[in-house]
Amino acid sequence: MKNRIYGSLLGTALGDSVGLYYEGLSRQKIAKKNPDFKQIDFLFGKGMFSDDTEHSIIVAQCLIESFDDEKLFEKLLKKRMQLWLLALPAGVGFATMRGIFKSFFMKNSGVFSAGNAPAMRSSLIGLIFGKDDKMLKKFIKINTNITHSDPKAYYGALAVAKATYLSATNNREIFFETMQNLVNDEEFLALLRNIETNLHLSTMDFASKLGLEKGVSGYIYHTLPIALHSWLKNGDDVRQAIIDVIKCGGDTDTTGAIVGGIVGAGSKNFPKEWSDNIIDYPRNLNFLKKLSHKLDETIEAQSPLTAPRLSGVAIIIRNILFIFLVFVVGITRLF
Repeated sequence: MKNRIYGSLLGTALGDSVGLYYEGLSRQKIAKKNPDFKQIDFLFGKGMFSDDTEHSIIVAQCLIESFDDEKLFEKLLKKRMQLWLLALPAGVGFATMRGIFKSFFMKNSGVFSAGNAPAMRSSLIGLIFGKDDKMLKKFIKINTNITHSDPKAYYGALAVAKATYLSATNNREIFFETMQNLVNDEEFLALLRNIETNLHLSTMDFASKLGLEKGVSGYIYHTLPIALHSWLKNGDDVRQAIIDVIKCGGDTDTTGAIVGGIVGAGSKNFPKEWSDNIIDYPRNLNFLKKLSHKLDETIEAQSPLTAPRLSGVAIIIRNILFIFLVFVVGITRLF
């Protein structure tokens, strides 16, 4: 379990870091840059995390300190998401920002949006509760409702969580059957059938068939099919799964993070040219390892423990620097 947890967190971080440089670009603009993905292109071959990895870290900390206590998980998630927003993160989704802001004043804080945020932070919930559908639904609902109330956001997060569990247990061939038993919504099931019937296509060609030639948007019913298609096509090949979704353009850091979290849970091979060049701080790969160890200990103990923590001051300083670097990198992408 420890390796699965770390694999999912590492896959999320790599997809996020590699995809960050290309966020918002069309597939045509990415193709003109002709990346070989032999290194991370964000900052002279070095990579940093964005909100996708940060949210997964928050969920890990909350799971460590609540384990299977859903009310405590909800309380901790609310508090940590609020602190995350107060630390001035870059690139916060509008719905996520509104949802967290509302959480300061009201219990039902989720806004009616079908964005990606719940899905991008749901992989670890799938790993922990994937074999117990009742518990899985409860925790995914809490994870979703803190920021989003649209059922589509919930179904998307549930699918990512279940996919992560099946990836970790090497059972991806039963994914569609499993989801039919888990969700009773015709639009969502039709979305999954469309993926299943088009697995003979490349992920990029499948994106074209969905009308996403200009890039994958932040709408979960655009992001989810692309991420799941790449996972089902590439199996445990983390590198290729991430590359395939990034080449589709659009919200590349999130699509990369989601598919990385799914595939990473069932993989033992991660590109060293990527993982060796993550320079983020205080959130770094060593911290992800600490989280993985502690969450594994929590599962073994079957009770809450104290999660590894980070300096709030260090995070704020890092976030201010990160905003500046994102601006500079954004300018350089024009040339």
